[in-house]
Amino acid sequence: MEDIWLHHNVRWMDRPTRLSIINFMVYSKASTVFLKSVNASNNIKDHKYIYKLFEECYQISQGR
Repeated sequence: MEDIWLHHNVRWMDRPTRLSIINFMVYSKASTVFLKSVNASNNIKDHKYIYKLFEECYQISQGR
């Protein structure tokens, strides 16, 4: 497993960070699809900010 990870430049995060990372994924019966990842460390994570991120993901999913 580690050989595959090294080949694909994947690293295990084994220590806490101060980053606030939000990953957006879409789930279905067939598969799971990664849409985007956002570093939200420097943002206030209120309902307006979260809504804006969801809206951006919706636009991505619609091909816009």
